Amino acid sequence: MTSKEPTYSLGYSPAVVDRHSLRRASTCCSYFLPHLNPTSCILDLGCGPGSITTDVALLISRGSIIGLDAGPTVVDIANAKAKELGLSNCSFQVGDVMKLPFDDETFDVVYTHQLLIHLPDPVAAIKEMKRVCKVGGFVACRESDMDDAVFYPSTHSLKRSVQIMEAMIREKGSEPQAGKLLRRWVREKQDLKRRRLWKVIVI
Repeated sequence: MTSKEPTYSLGYSPAVVDRHSLRRASTCCSYFLPHLNPTSCILDLGCGPGSITTDVALLISRGSIIGLDAGPTVVDIANAKAKELGLSNCSFQVGDVMKLPFDDETFDVVYTHQLLIHLPDPVAAIKEMKRVCKVGGFVACRESDMDDAVFYPSTHSLKRSVQIMEAMIREKGSEPQAGKLLRRWVREKQDLKRRRLWKVIVI
């Protein structure tokens, strides 16, 4: 894979931001919540408007969580949300997942939700996640697979919307079947096996 600047296929329109603001920790990352403790130090990559990030912050009273996104607009929205909730252990910043601005082994948990599907070089991103994750910590990813998108009742418009989204993702040089490829990408980054836990959920 060739390394390119990270992009977000759907953009940051108000409609997209509003939809992403509905995401909650209880529905999007419930699989790793039992592994957290009150002092966990967490990095949420591709955090968007921060609805998942702020939910997690409430669960780690003596820990901290940083949300990172390439979009300045959603980072501003997320910081405003954290301030509104009075969260002192939660912050957001603009950044590039391919060049994370953190030292090696900084975080107990590195988390992504529907991020790798939008990156031209997901294996390089996984390498960066591994770099900033502590030994004994874990990297957790949840990714879509456009092949498995199911609607009921289905309509021509819904089917067409999936085709358009898949084409947009491919146009960016990314992979719309990210969900089924997660394990392969992890195997391409073999030294991740020396980390204690790799969580994969395919939706």
